Amino acid sequence: MRPCRLAGGALDELDAYLTMLREALERNYDGLDRLLAKRAEER
Repeated sequence: MRPCRLAGGALDELDAYLTMLREALERNYDGLDRLLAKRAEER
């Protein structure tokens, strides 16, 4: 087995990226929820 090491801060960078992605997706889904609710009211 070959020993492996993570670069310092690598997980912090990944965590920051995933947080940004999660927040962007939440905004998109919130907008979709509003759009669908508005369309449901119009029917």
